Amino acid sequence: MMIDFNQMNFDWTHRRIGKKHDVCRAVGLNKFSDLTILDATAGLARDAFIFAKLGASVTMLERNATLALMIETALGNLSDETLKQKLHFVFSDAITYLESKDVQHDVIYLDPMFSDTDKRAKVKKDMQFLQELIGENEDADQLLPSALKKAKKRVVVKRHKLSAFLNDQKPHHQIVGKSTRYDVYLKTIS
Repeated sequence: MMIDFNQMNFDWTHRRIGKKHDVCRAVGLNKFSDLTILDATAGLARDAFIFAKLGASVTMLERNATLALMIETALGNLSDETLKQKLHFVFSDAITYLESKDVQHDVIYLDPMFSDTDKRAKVKKDMQFLQELIGENEDADQLLPSALKKAKKRVVVKRHKLSAFLNDQKPHHQIVGKSTRYDVYLKTIS
């Protein structure tokens, strides 16, 4: 298994992902293309790639050393210089990064590994790889409060559509697909 942004870029022309796609609407790319997004749980970096391809500046965090090396290698091999300038990588635990840095992003995107709620459907091979490599995020609930403090506009949490809310905190709204939902927490002005 490897991450290849050049192949993702090539495949992009054959896919139908645009600003109306659920994940793009959830983060706000359907309204703003120049967002700064922190993908706090980068994994295989596919969502980060989509965000950057649609114009956002994306910082990816990953704490797993194997995945970090895969992302760094993919970035080093990326031939599209414009896209390369929009993707940034930091090898760090998200909670540590959010609590130690004085940085803010328009959107903080969380996609913590979650267990399969419906065991009837077999997960894709890349997700099987991730589950075996990193397991379930035991500290995912702690990530939401830290993210809410640092996001300028919103925090988006990707979940299985039957999963409980992260940190048992109800979102402002949701975008629900066939198997996945995006819980959207809007930044309120105090």
